[in-house]
Amino acid sequence: MKNLIYFVCLAFAGIFLLGCEKNDMPEPEKPREEEPADSTDIVDPEEPDTIVEQKDDPENGIILDMPGITLKGWVHCNRVGMPGVVVTDGTNVTVTDEKGIYRMKRNTTASHVYISSPSGYTVCVKNSVPQFYAEINQRTDIVHKDFELVRLEKDDTKHTFIAIGDPQLYRDFELSYLKEAVNDLNSWVTQSRKGECVHYIVLGDLVFDKPEYHESSKEIFSMLNAPVYNVIGNHDHVFDKNELAVKSNDLKADTVYKRHYGPTYYSYNRGKVHYVVLDDVEYWGGSGPKYVDAVSDEQIAWLQKDLMYVDKDKAIVLCLHAPTKRRTETRSFGNREQLYALLRGYADVQILSGHTHWNSVVTDDGSGMTEHIVAAMCGNWWQPELICSEGTPIGYKIFDVDGTSFKWKYKCVGQPEQYQMRVYPLGERINILRPKNVVLNVWDWDPSWKVEYSEDNGQNYRSMFRSLNMYDITAYNAFGAKGDNTFPVGRTWIQASESDHMFYCRPSIPYNQLKIRVTSRFGDMFSTTVNIQNL
Repeated sequence: MKNLIYFVCLAFAGIFLLGCEKNDMPEPEKPREEEPADSTDIVDPEEPDTIVEQKDDPENGIILDMPGITLKGWVHCNRVGMPGVVVTDGTNVTVTDEKGIYRMKRNTTASHVYISSPSGYTVCVKNSVPQFYAEINQRTDIVHKDFELVRLEKDDTKHTFIAIGDPQLYRDFELSYLKEAVNDLNSWVTQSRKGECVHYIVLGDLVFDKPEYHESSKEIFSMLNAPVYNVIGNHDHVFDKNELAVKSNDLKADTVYKRHYGPTYYSYNRGKVHYVVLDDVEYWGGSGPKYVDAVSDEQIAWLQKDLMYVDKDKAIVLCLHAPTKRRTETRSFGNREQLYALLRGYADVQILSGHTHWNSVVTDDGSGMTEHIVAAMCGNWWQPELICSEGTPIGYKIFDVDGTSFKWKYKCVGQPEQYQMRVYPLGERINILRPKNVVLNVWDWDPSWKVEYSEDNGQNYRSMFRSLNMYDITAYNAFGAKGDNTFPVGRTWIQASESDHMFYCRPSIPYNQLKIRVTSRFGDMFSTTVNIQNL
């Protein structure tokens, strides 16, 4: 009975509880929601992810990296990108895109990146040296180098360039000689080419194994207030005489030159002419020192790529130090045929070299290319006579360019333009050479010139004879010849050399005057009268 009463009470209690309102019961405590730390972390699932496209912005120094690209930069003029400009590291060659941007995978051994400035433009000049190059830090994975072009003030289809052979500074007093020569050059340009497009090319051997004179040389050439392009010569290499002479020395022997003037081979453009500078001194060094006249395989490969961007209707001016050919002697030149093969087919090809310390114009070798072996500005190493080994006075070679046509002349320092020959009616040692002849040195002669004389006051002219093995008398008297080591005192290795531009005639009428007339390939005429009464 008690159990029945218990269960009835329990049932009534359950009914009571079920009848209670829900609000009468306490709600359980909700967990506290943490506020977000940053509102940007909130992602709206309805909004898609936003991707910001990256773009090149070279004007602000931004050129995007790309897979495999280790060298990049921007070529501009007044902060406007320049398309189609050729850029190289000395092995690889490319061109800038429509924004003026270039990219390439660089050669890991490249020391410089540099441009081939296009026609109508030049580059900034620092202490006479054109700034067309930039050094590469080989420890940097991706190198970024920009270049600035400067627009020329005049159309450069017509322009002038002046070639200078071997200044070869060795002693302090030679600086004044060089300065005098540059002043002469500056005066000529001011009087004859003021306001025109003019640039200069020094054909190697800026110094004579004396790298400490490079700074002085640059300061003197900066007086020209124009770009002075340079070629490396054998005496511009720095070497250790105690080292073994090996071919691999060439690269490190170039180091000092590169520090002053940039890469040893490069190109640039003026008007319708593509200028190419090559290093044709393969320098082994050693006690000799030993070197070989040659253009390396690497340069041949680079030149082939460079010329891919040069139309065949352009002219080529090739500048190097050692001549590729000589009229009076046979000498090997490495990769000459490969070089000539690349140059054939262009509108005109002019080759400029130095090295020999004589003046010669080689046009008759069948190659179709003219080579100018330009007389050394130092003459025979700044000896007091200031002449070269074959008698050419110190000076420089002037080239006037009109499209793809060239005119040239040699200008002697301290002499008017008309001074193109030296006549020897008599001489201290003329009896050894040609005692009964009038002798004439025409330093810029080539086979297109006419060298004539008249014995009847100019009514009739006859050709003078050319000698292939004659010495200039002034040079012979000053320096001696092969085997004659008494001239000059203290520098017996300096000798006179036989010339390929000496002429002579034997007057048939005694006690008379001789008129001599020389006509250049361009029709310029030079004349003089010689008194031959003492012959």
